[in-house]
Amino acid sequence: MSFWTFVFLCFAVLMTIPLSAIWTEHVRKSRKLKGDGGEQQKLLREEVRHLRQRLEVLEAIVTDKGYDLREQLSALEREAEDDQSPRAARPQRSG
Repeated sequence: MSFWTFVFLCFAVLMTIPLSAIWTEHVRKSRKLKGDGGEQQKLLREEVRHLRQRLEVLEAIVTDKGYDLREQLSALEREAEDDQSPRAARPQRSG
């Protein structure tokens, strides 16, 4: 066996130790999520269900034909209020 073959084999053996530790930790976490994650998954599913319901309500509001008209009227009202609000005196341009 040559020197470099020996070095390579030692390196390969030494690298299996941290790699096996990383793999073992990954498997342990995966099993924990699958086994103990039932309550957390239940909470997440409930939250997703709630968010979907809110999204449906918002879609119904936005797709309502009267919504666009209300938005246009609100914009006009805001413009009218802005026109009536006192503004700082601006210097007049000379022509």
